Amino acid sequence: MTNIPDFERLAARAAHDAPEHVQVTGTVMTRIRSARDRRVSAVPDRVVLACAGVSVAVALIVAFVSLPSWNGVTDPLAELLRSMDMSLQ
Repeated sequence: MTNIPDFERLAARAAHDAPEHVQVTGTVMTRIRSARDRRVSAVPDRVVLACAGVSVAVALIVAFVSLPSWNGVTDPLAELLRSMDMSLQ
């Protein structure tokens, strides 16, 4: 198969072939059930929940610290007036 006509002939012959019917549902369901029964979590749920809690705490701290800066970004005129007010004091 070094050229297009060979490939086209092969494709024409393959178009008439019907795939054989294979029933695999029972085997697949058996393997899924056995995998679910023997599945053991590598990390205990408490560890995952502790990491999630620490992540939430850190995210809240970062949000609290960055909130004043966000106000300056959303309203540049307010930041300009604040800097002028500080320079006048």
